[in-house]
Amino acid sequence: MVNGRLYIQIGDVTGHGIQAALVTASVAGAITSTYKLFSQMRQSTLEANTRLLLESADEAVAMSGRNGGPVMTMAFIGVDLKTGEGIYLNAAHVPVLLIHGDGVHSLLAAGAYLGSLGTPGLQRFNFGVNDALFLFTDGLTENCQRFGKRFSMSELKKIIRSNSGCQNIKDAMIHLYDEKMAEENGDDDVTFLVVRRKQAA
Repeated sequence: MVNGRLYIQIGDVTGHGIQAALVTASVAGAITSTYKLFSQMRQSTLEANTRLLLESADEAVAMSGRNGGPVMTMAFIGVDLKTGEGIYLNAAHVPVLLIHGDGVHSLLAAGAYLGSLGTPGLQRFNFGVNDALFLFTDGLTENCQRFGKRFSMSELKKIIRSNSGCQNIKDAMIHLYDEKMAEENGDDDVTFLVVRRKQAA
């Protein structure tokens, strides 16, 4: 969190091994370096800062992935915790889910992969007190589907609606994933993150 603004990213690099790890490390370094600039950019807008994070990651992947190397999908979230203003930039990543009241809504914004130096998708949203975001990588659903065990977006939303609180959502998601995968080992990494906005103390 910087200057009362929360920034969240989740990404997924193609492939495995050393080259994919190097791309991930380059992106992490680029984003960390960009955060350090924000303290000097107090007049910059939330959207401008979120775009700067994406652009730094995009350039890092483009440099690391030259000559046919890995590319990366990534979602970038920026939230002003004073106003609830939210910015979502998507670089070809799976949708982020916004949990508001009893509803679960997909934030849909198609965009180009990181490393292509293309145009990201953009969607604005309001992130109110007690709202939550569910971010994940495609391994959560695709690993199951490879073994013929359907795990759809509608099923993800159903789990979220049926469980209140970040810890309950996390536990229910892990339980269902393990149940579907049984003893199978998935080919893809699985990451998910639940973030809820609480009332300020």
